[in-house]
Amino acid sequence: AAAAETITAVNRFHAAALAHRSISISSPTAALGGRERALGRDARVRRWFATGGEARATHGGEAAAAAAEAPPDTSGAESGPAALYHARYSGRDANQLRVLAKLQRLYTDLTSTSSPASSSSAVGGGLNIVEPSSGGGSAVGSIWAMLTSAPASEPVRAPQGLYLYGGVGCGKTMLMDLLYEALPPSVSKFREHFHGFMLDVHARLRAKEKAQDPLAAVALELVSSARAGDPSSSSPVLLCLDEFMVTDVADAMILNRLFAALWEHGVVLVATSNRAPASLYERGLQRELFLPFIANLEGRCDAHQLRSPTDYRMLAKRLREPLLFWGDGADEQVRLSFRALAGVGEGEEPAEVVEGAKIEVMMGRELEVPLSAGPLALFKFDALCGKPLSAADYIALTERFHTVAIEHVPIFLPKDVPAAYRFVTLIDEVYERRVRLILSMEGSPAELFQHVVTQSEKAERRDDPHLVVDDNLGFTKDRVVSRLMEMQSLVYARAHAEMRAPELLDMLPSEDDGKEGAEEEAAEAEEEETQRKSRAA
Repeated sequence: AAAAETITAVNRFHAAALAHRSISISSPTAALGGRERALGRDARVRRWFATGGEARATHGGEAAAAAAEAPPDTSGAESGPAALYHARYSGRDANQLRVLAKLQRLYTDLTSTSSPASSSSAVGGGLNIVEPSSGGGSAVGSIWAMLTSAPASEPVRAPQGLYLYGGVGCGKTMLMDLLYEALPPSVSKFREHFHGFMLDVHARLRAKEKAQDPLAAVALELVSSARAGDPSSSSPVLLCLDEFMVTDVADAMILNRLFAALWEHGVVLVATSNRAPASLYERGLQRELFLPFIANLEGRCDAHQLRSPTDYRMLAKRLREPLLFWGDGADEQVRLSFRALAGVGEGEEPAEVVEGAKIEVMMGRELEVPLSAGPLALFKFDALCGKPLSAADYIALTERFHTVAIEHVPIFLPKDVPAAYRFVTLIDEVYERRVRLILSMEGSPAELFQHVVTQSEKAERRDDPHLVVDDNLGFTKDRVVSRLMEMQSLVYARAHAEMRAPELLDMLPSEDDGKEGAEEEAAEAEEEETQRKSRAA
């Protein structure tokens, strides 16, 4: 009976949260009329999200019209992300320039002396937990009061954020990081990869499990940490989240209340993702309880699709020495590379090779490293992705070692889905910390996910006996392949050296060498094409 009352209360909360979007659904009172009416209401909500809703259809039409227009001219900016962009990049991608204009406006809002009014004032600032009444009453009454009470204090006024989504390698993270870099120290800000951010949230929740409202306490702690220079400030706080992707039910169930509290404290969210807001946590467990977060996210952030046809990672100049190996002898190549790198630097003593070293992982766990030598680590794929490890393990690994070598990454089959998910998470953390990655693989990067498709693609692949139908993997596989290719580039090698191994900077080719190498590669490619045509003839 208590569970039934709780479910009814959650359904009422669901309706109240979505009411901020002016959706035509039954009232909270109707939810008490029985399970049939509650289910009917949820069905209408699901249909609204499936069709996009009137508000979203209007927004989509405006977005399509905006995409057809010439991008705003930001070349005259003297500061902010636009100034950094035009100083660093000679190319002009019209799709990136549209995003740049939005980021420049946000930069102006955040750096202005007076906090601008939120452009999403019609959306509720969040639902606070309040003291339950000391008198009698049903469980429904208490939960309903906790979930729908008005904020105890006036929410901090803040500008609208930006949720940037689109294909791989089109510059989403680069653009977000330009805003983050351009903001002066006077603006409170913090940047995280989504995996790391949620791990931090869960760790803080465990530490505050005795608090009356742990989520509200965690939100306040996060904001206070960002405002370390002035804890009493009520100015907006920028939160940049890279690769926003929800696959964990534990994350999905807390995001709405967590972000409601963060937004109430003046957090401005700028996020990147491969998924549109309406596609987040698609087909996830109890997704109906996640839908209010999508509605609030779309109200608090301008959802902008970066429609660039170019994957810029594929255009980067490649290193002459490969880091990815496949085919015969690939595993041996990885071991040879590991041994060669263990003694980097002329005249240096080789680093001591250690078997079975252990590194600390958050929450008191440890990760065993089969072979390590100074800042280098060597694993077999099964030891790293075939076991129940998580982002916390990969964060600890990539913080401890600047070079990770992995033997025998398989072509993923239906039995390998859990390992494939872990591999995606591993690559995200490796890329986030600019770790040098050496791999031996059963096939090329693109071939690793050749059997993985989304629901919409499966009809075209019915003849594949090893087909893996998984929307999340289907959407993220392109990002993994793109990042693996970029990790072989001179640009990535330079970023790795600057961030993790400065001693390697002098060993990298100069810019002039890179240009000469590019010319050589172009000549080689032309010669190969000539030979191919000759053989065909």
